[in-house]
Order: sequence, then C-alpha cells, then structure tokens
Amino acid sequence: MISSRAAVLRSPGSPLSIENVTYADPAAGEVAVRIVAASMCHSDVHAINGGGPHLPMILGHEAAGVVTSVGQGVTDLDVGCKVALSFVPSCGSCWACIRGLGVECERGSGMGGDGRALDGSFKARSESGEEVGQMVRLGAFSDKVVVHRDSLVVLDDSTDLRIAALMSCGFLTGAGAAINIAGTAPGDDVVVVGTGGVGIAAVQGALVAGAARIIAVDVSEEKLARAKEFGATHTVNALDSDWPAEVTAIAGGRGADRAISCVGMLDDTHMTQLLASLNPLGTAVLVCAGRANLDVGLLGRKTLRRTLYGSLDPKADQVRFLDLYAAGRFRMDEMITNTYTLDSINDAVEDLLAGKNIRGIILFEEA
Repeated sequence: MISSRAAVLRSPGSPLSIENVTYADPAAGEVAVRIVAASMCHSDVHAINGGGPHLPMILGHEAAGVVTSVGQGVTDLDVGCKVALSFVPSCGSCWACIRGLGVECERGSGMGGDGRALDGSFKARSESGEEVGQMVRLGAFSDKVVVHRDSLVVLDDSTDLRIAALMSCGFLTGAGAAINIAGTAPGDDVVVVGTGGVGIAAVQGALVAGAARIIAVDVSEEKLARAKEFGATHTVNALDSDWPAEVTAIAGGRGADRAISCVGMLDDTHMTQLLASLNPLGTAVLVCAGRANLDVGLLGRKTLRRTLYGSLDPKADQVRFLDLYAAGRFRMDEMITNTYTLDSINDAVEDLLAGKNIRGIILFEEA
C-alpha cells in the first residue's frame, strides 16, 4: 500500500480538505508516481464548483513527478524516471493514436469524470476506507499517485518538473490551439480573447507559428500588459468597448485571420463578437467551456472549430514543446507567478479566482 497526503473535494463549492489517503500498489499496466509539482488550472475550479458524479475526489491534473514503482507489464519505465501526467490517456496503438491524435484515443478519450481508473476501479481510499476518486484518472494534488502507464509522458532526466507540470494541460491547450487547430501561418493576424494562462500560451503559440500581429483582448489592463510581455503586438480592452471593431481596424480593416477564444465561459454574445472580429475567410477556435446557441448562418465562409487539449498527441507534443522551451522559443518560467505548498492549496484557488496568477504551482519538493 502507498500512503499519501492529498487535496480532497468532499462537497461542491467547498474548500479542499488535506487528508491522508492510501493507494493500492500498482496493478498491471499501472505506475506509482511521486508528484513534484502540480499546476493550478481553471478546470480544477470547474470541478470544485460542479462536484462531479463521485465524491470525495482528489483534484488536480497538471503535474509532473518521478516514478517510484511499476506494475506488471510496464517495461518502458524504471524507478527514478521523470514523467509528466496527461489527463487524456493515450494507448499509442488505436486508430486515433497511430494518426498522431492521441487526444482522441479510443480507449482513453473522455474526461474520466467519476474518478475511476481505466480498469473501472477506485485506486485511493480515505482513512475511513471510503473510495476516493481521482480527477480525470489522475488526482494530481497528492504527493503520490497511482495512474495508468497510458497517462504518463516520459521526460528527459534534465527536465525541470515545474515546467513539465505547466505543459501537461493548459499550455499545450493554448499553444496547440494556435498552432494545430487555428493553423496560424507566417504573416497571419491573430486575436486571442482572454489572456489568463491558456490565453498567454495561445499568444506564444501564435508567435512561434509566425503571426505578424497578435492582438490580445481582455477586460483587465494588468493581463493585457502581461500579454504584451509574452508576444502580443497590440491590446484591446473589451470592457464597455466594441472590441471586434477595434480588432478589425488593427488587422488592416479586414479582420483577423485567426481568433482564439480562451475566456472562462462561452455565451452567445461572445460567439457573435468572436466571429465578427474575423475576416471573411477567417478561423475561430473555441478553447473555452460552455455552449452557445449560434446561428451558423452567421459563419458565411468563416470556419468555427473547437479543441480539447490543443488537439495534439500528448506524448509527442509535450516533449516537442519542452524542446521549444529549452531553445528559448517558449517563455515558461515567467508564467509561474506564485508557488504554494499543498497545505496552502485553497489560497492558490482563491488567487486563481482573483486573477492574480498566470499560473500558480503547488510544489511538493524541489523540482
């Protein structure tokens, strides 16, 4: 058995409870990981507010750590290997995986909302013996976890695990949206709406892809100033303004080639504005949550796409993006604006809600 301390959600909207939990030793195909760093993401807040179909549940999904033991059949990982967690397990051999779309893996797709592992069982127990779920089969706000091998990305021994934690969800989602789904090409005008952690990643993705003008849109002047530090060439404050018209004017009077929405929640007004910011042949990408009852007649020859996890191959693209970071093309260290201990995780949640951080990191030990 493996003992751990974890941040557990016991009722929707409540503060996370720091509790002792116990994991069963890794079964066939599973791996035990000592978590070194975990990043706080808005998806964790959605989980806190929504609760989910099974409580209690250990939250957290953006993380990296070190392998401590492996189950039967795991032959490509050794104790001491550095790994990043992926909230979409990818088997590597199904129809989607062999086409480089690990995020659509036929075995691992779906969000694992009830906290069960891939084999359908609960791996963690509370001190009283309750079954404790793991958010998206991970439950990364825990100093140790047991997860399936398909949920792990092997890292180089030199990898900074703080940076790998950032890569394991939000950054890949935003940068992947700009590169993979929006299809940003050299010389494009790109508008990024919402410049939190995912939006900043989208700005950086557009920059690496060769965008000429990167227009950041937000209601916070502080966030807009940050966006310029990370590569935005122009900013527009959307508070009480006709921001699509301002974007159109900046983009040569035609509108943007690509529009990437990274706002917290989607609604009809935002959708209409997003499409209005595009030129007649532009592409809009939805990274945000929520739904809108959009009249598709508004699209014309414009393209509207939605993405999960940047529509990438987690096992390949996490490593590829870490290489871009190592080459100085992605600025990751500057995205870590505060660090916390597990015991102060509720402070990290409050700071996220208050917009204080690009990314807050829970450090369990030196990365």
